[in-house]
Amino acid sequence: MHWVNELHERITANRVVAFAPIVDGKPAGLLWAVPAESGLAFGHHFIMPEFRGWTGFRIVRACLAKLFEVVPDVTHVLGITPVRNRASLVAAQKAGFAKIGVLPRSYDGEDAWIVAHTRENDNG
Repeated sequence: MHWVNELHERITANRVVAFAPIVDGKPAGLLWAVPAESGLAFGHHFIMPEFRGWTGFRIVRACLAKLFEVVPDVTHVLGITPVRNRASLVAAQKAGFAKIGVLPRSYDGEDAWIVAHTRENDNG
């Protein structure tokens, strides 16, 4: 699991970008990304249950727009979501991510969708 070690090194070297949006005075979620080579960043987002739905999608889009603003070298954000978790995939798509492939047995031994959001498709 070389990537786990690399991710750990990037986190401990403060090479992670994270946004924790506040809505109505409450934490609404978290988006974090680890910039890598060639304009890529590997990311994950989480929205608190009370902000899920269209508010959550707007929160993720705003965080991605801020990521592209703060880290101009990042052009693509990649993530994975388990194939069996249809709700998570639909939420990622509504937040602006597109399915680009499948990573076999990568998520606790199960297949996962690779999803991407690009600077060109960012409409904040």
